[in-house]
Amino acid sequence: MTKRSKSKRQASSSPEEATLQNTSTRSAKLKQQRTMNVPNNIVQMDDGSNVGSLTSSDTGTGSSILSLADLRKLIQQDITNATHQTMQRIDGVASRIDGAISKLQSDVEEMKDSQQFISNEFESVKHTLSEHDNEIRSTSEQIKCLKEDNSTLRNHLEELNYEVNVLKQKSLESNFLISNLIKTNDENLCMLVESIARLLDIPFNAANILGVSRLSSKNQKDIQPVLVRCTTVYVKEQFMNAIKGRPITCEEIGLGVKQQIFINHHLTSINQRILGATRKFKKDYNYRFVWFANGSVFLRKDENSKIIRVNDVHDLPNT
Repeated sequence: MTKRSKSKRQASSSPEEATLQNTSTRSAKLKQQRTMNVPNNIVQMDDGSNVGSLTSSDTGTGSSILSLADLRKLIQQDITNATHQTMQRIDGVASRIDGAISKLQSDVEEMKDSQQFISNEFESVKHTLSEHDNEIRSTSEQIKCLKEDNSTLRNHLEELNYEVNVLKQKSLESNFLISNLIKTNDENLCMLVESIARLLDIPFNAANILGVSRLSSKNQKDIQPVLVRCTTVYVKEQFMNAIKGRPITCEEIGLGVKQQIFINHHLTSINQRILGATRKFKKDYNYRFVWFANGSVFLRKDENSKIIRVNDVHDLPNT
């Protein structure tokens, strides 16, 4: 038979015959693969992939090659074991995460409690400070009122002191003081006053003198002044005016010492302080005149300046 006739037969064969031929061909290939040097523990699948199998030493059975069903079962068992181990690990990690989350939640709750405590304390302190602030404001208002009352009372007190001082000075207006008069053991003050009156050409009448006495002095070395209390201001002014134009000494009235005698007003302690401060002011700022008259101290810069009445040291000019 020629090649052309063989090809014609193959072309004229039916599809059923072609399928049978392919199946027989695949069976022959499978047998040929089994006879090749393929390891006993490898099973080659129809699609050409190799699947590992277990020998009798691995399974403990007498067969040299496992079936595909047993292999699938073992793979499923391995997968199950691996899945179980993975789940155990996941459970362990999840447990640790849960513990950490639980601790974190506990810490957060403690922080919330601390924050709430601090907030409460802050509100308490804020409330306390607000109360203190109100108390301070109230106290400040009270202090302000007290200062105003104190200022008012001080003004009233100064007015009262001034009025009292005026009344005291009024009660002393008929008196005068003789300063720098030598003291002797057997002195007769009334006779000394009479001698001064004769030297000053003043008509003297003992009835016009209510009393003569020496005043105490803070310094024992100082000569104690002599207080003369007259019946009227007129009698006193006679001595005050006469002494200005006719200075006299202790020698002239028989005391043997050539020491000038001075006659001054009898002043209250307040007026003495005011007069002393005014005299110092006169010296420091070159004022020319300071004098006492009608119960007050007066100051004058010069003949052309205005007269300043000094009822208190605060009345002295600001320079």
